[in-house]
Amino acid sequence: MKRYRIIALAFGMLAGFVVDSAAQTFARTPYLQLGAPNRATVCWRLSTATSLTVRFGTDSLNLNRVSAPSAASTDACAQLDTLLPSTKYFYRVFNANTEIPGSSYQYIKTHPPVGSKAKHSFWVIGDFGIGPNHASFGNSQLQVRDAFVRVNKSNHTDGILMLGDNAYENGTDTEFTTGLFNVYPDIMANSFSWPAIGNHDAVNLSSGYLTAFRLPDAAQTGGVASGTEYYYSYNYGNIHFINLDSQVSNRTNTGAMYQWLLQDLQSPSASQADWIVAYFHHAPYTCCDHNADTEINHVNMRYVFMPLLEQYGVDIQLSGHSHDYERTWLLDSAYSSSGTSTTQATHVNWFNANRARIIVDSSTGNPDGTGPYRKKKGGNNGTVYAVVGSSAKLGTSTGQHPMIGIKMNVFGSMILEIQDSVVTARFIDSGGVMLDKFQIVKSNLTVAVREPGNTPTPLRSNAASFHHEDRHFLFATDNSEALRVFALDGRIVFEGVPHGAWEASRKEFPAGEYYFRHGSALGKISLK
Repeated sequence: MKRYRIIALAFGMLAGFVVDSAAQTFARTPYLQLGAPNRATVCWRLSTATSLTVRFGTDSLNLNRVSAPSAASTDACAQLDTLLPSTKYFYRVFNANTEIPGSSYQYIKTHPPVGSKAKHSFWVIGDFGIGPNHASFGNSQLQVRDAFVRVNKSNHTDGILMLGDNAYENGTDTEFTTGLFNVYPDIMANSFSWPAIGNHDAVNLSSGYLTAFRLPDAAQTGGVASGTEYYYSYNYGNIHFINLDSQVSNRTNTGAMYQWLLQDLQSPSASQADWIVAYFHHAPYTCCDHNADTEINHVNMRYVFMPLLEQYGVDIQLSGHSHDYERTWLLDSAYSSSGTSTTQATHVNWFNANRARIIVDSSTGNPDGTGPYRKKKGGNNGTVYAVVGSSAKLGTSTGQHPMIGIKMNVFGSMILEIQDSVVTARFIDSGGVMLDKFQIVKSNLTVAVREPGNTPTPLRSNAASFHHEDRHFLFATDNSEALRVFALDGRIVFEGVPHGAWEASRKEFPAGEYYFRHGSALGKISLK
């Protein structure tokens, strides 16, 4: 970027610009919001209010596109439009012709086309925003972050799922800076952040949480418009994500959030997705750092919202609040006999009496041990619930909820990967050790490339989009659909958005047979 900066400076001098000697700096370096297949939003905080532009492009040395100017504000964003899906764009932020230094990892990987079955990866953290040198927990937040970076290596993270309590103790603006933006600048510079509201965030909701984030209240990236940033949904490839507010919003079945959720679950964004992942702060099942059988936020979410989510086929539910790691078996309809009872014994007795009915699969779900959970797409076929609330704080409770199969009082975070018909989740501790792993395999998705002897047809879905003959393809010049080529074991060996002629060349692929996907078109390639 030095060469690029010198050229820009020289151009500014020739044009008569005078560079301000008081250089503008970031108080919060650029971070990504509102991801979508064809656009992205870059946000920042400045030391003084100024209008900036974002220069971006697919070549880091040729940022040949420029965003519209941002608002002249300390907290501002710029939207980048007409992007290609599944494409990497580098970006830098400029004050006129002067670049303002940010993270060294500033790039955008746009969302894939809706329905994409390629490998999608997300980092899950909860109750993390304590900042460094905490009086009780030291640098645990940094250790969990660094362990994730080591384990993840150079793999791109498509999104960060933040399960609430993003800034301690009171969700103030300053705490968001020290507990979030100063801790994860390099990750947030290239991974889209999708937060949930925690009880600590709610203390100063407007000046802290709502100032920090730009969230899809108008269905900017899929789903149904919620009209609020408190709760929302979005699509990523073949996944539909739902984020609910278990702290501030009405939690009854007549409230606005419940009515919106029903519309969202019935929409094509959810019904046509292969996977549905829901998350919110207060866990339906946890004990006893917080007690899901006695604390009303937990009871409301389990008894009011989980029946609706399970009816429409939610596969995974994630929460925080309890400062530990807890995970259920594959469950269905474990709501307890009463939504208003605050007697723990009543709930525990009900759960124990109904275990045989509500535990769909009592194995660990570990593909390396007892094997993955297997389920079909559709309502009430089983859900895995996980509490990931120890990404900086740690509880001391030894109690265990009767629906929890695994409980660990250790610092850590989760890596969630979804590819085609398989979900894999790994809990990684602060030393980088994998302490839990589970997998869900969905057996009735349309075409699973891993199935032996499965030759998908038809060979094309839209002749105007592309033509396929043997290993030769001809794509439209304005093609925006990703082409993916899979080995027979399911590995992706090519992913891109080609235009014009494209060939599966022996220079790139060893001899053998491969599957390809382009939108809804499915086919086979043979290389001899």
